[in-house]
Amino acid sequence: MKIIQLFFGTLYDDGVGNTVQIMDDHLKAAGYETEILNLFIEPSMLKNGFFNEDDIIFYHLSVRMDPLLQFVKCRKVLVFHNITYPELLIGLNLDSLRMDCACGMYELNDTKNQFVEAIAFSEFSRNTLVAHGWEKERIHVLVNTVKQAQLESEPDKETIEKYSDGITNILFTGRVFPNKKQEDIIRSFEYYKRNYNEKSRLFLVGAVKSDQYSFFLRNLVKKCGLEDSVHFLGFLKWSEYLAYYYIANLYLCMSAHEGFCRPLLEAMYLKVPILAVNETAVPDTLGDGGVLVNSREPSVVAGEIDKIIRDKQLSKALIERGFERYKKLSGQSGAQVWIETLKEIVAKTLKTEATYRTPSDTVLWETQEKTLELSERFMAFPEKDIVLYGMGAKGKELIRRVSEETSLVITCVCDKRMEPRTENDAEYYCCTPEEAVSRYPSARFVITVQDKLIAVEIASWLTEKGIATQDIFIYESDVNRIR
Repeated sequence: MKIIQLFFGTLYDDGVGNTVQIMDDHLKAAGYETEILNLFIEPSMLKNGFFNEDDIIFYHLSVRMDPLLQFVKCRKVLVFHNITYPELLIGLNLDSLRMDCACGMYELNDTKNQFVEAIAFSEFSRNTLVAHGWEKERIHVLVNTVKQAQLESEPDKETIEKYSDGITNILFTGRVFPNKKQEDIIRSFEYYKRNYNEKSRLFLVGAVKSDQYSFFLRNLVKKCGLEDSVHFLGFLKWSEYLAYYYIANLYLCMSAHEGFCRPLLEAMYLKVPILAVNETAVPDTLGDGGVLVNSREPSVVAGEIDKIIRDKQLSKALIERGFERYKKLSGQSGAQVWIETLKEIVAKTLKTEATYRTPSDTVLWETQEKTLELSERFMAFPEKDIVLYGMGAKGKELIRRVSEETSLVITCVCDKRMEPRTENDAEYYCCTPEEAVSRYPSARFVITVQDKLIAVEIASWLTEKGIATQDIFIYESDVNRIR
């Protein structure tokens, strides 16, 4: 039996992706064989034994269901991160995502029949499933966690020195996206700065896309005359990210939808007083560790900001309450709690039969697979070792194709989460990327990751580590080509 975590998104530095990694650690600690698959299921996978009947799929749902999951013949557990309210995406050129979220909410009604058990990360999310027909006792609430060792790492000293200048710093961390309601944060900050404290600034830390919502926010900042006081910092390296908590006088969260809200734990641990709007999963996570406000009116929020920052005793009390709340939640999210809960879920799941639907011929259409195409540049140095970067579904697909369709021999497969070993049924060595570039500095590296932005980041990292540009290649699975 193998436990497969199935999701589609970013594995690293993303809420769902971080949970996938943490869950994989706990499943391994519980003694299970595990695998992480970041993909949409393809029709061919239903025919070629890609999934085994005794496998258990832990399916991470944050937008909508994979339509082919229902045809996979194995037991399934739902890991529910909640789904953004579709109405939050109206009028922002996000119609495709809005429709996906709407479909996801509709499809929740059928999840009770497809999955044996469910995991949620807040009472809010459990209640969402109950509202869609789930029995409460089949839903296990686990407290999502942060890696405390990361929070204890060294923050960027330059950032701390730069902004420890006596100006009040207000912080929010999270991607720039409509559910985070950065516009309400900006409006509340503008009211606070204009009416209470001219010497203040706002830091918005998190990935920023060049989309209509980001354009709207920047126009709002300009309209409010806050170009010098509101800072969109984008995605930061960890030490810089950490530093902004160190210089923050207040953490302000005005999200309209959260399934858990992990940054609240970060702020609690790093002793930043918290003010948050009392909606969705935020009160479940924050508890009495901060101030909850029941209004989005800028004057109301600004008044609360001023009260917390001006009253040093209140600020100190909130910091103490926040840290106590963190300790309570970290106890509930401890490794042993996760391991025991996961074992219970697996035991209950194994007592059931696999639930699946038989696919029709329209699903199992025959696809003519194109023979693997190798570029002239790739074949120019046949004596060089071959190292694959990425052991996801596409990496495994490429291994199979190389074995079946060519006379090439793969020397090594590397992935961030791999432990050094030699595969039992193959002769290639498995290790981390760091070890791979050290062991095979003159090899041909083939990146199997299909996300183009991530593939570019990997290629850049390889060149930084001394791998020659002409030795870096990309596997394009859609056209079955290494170029």
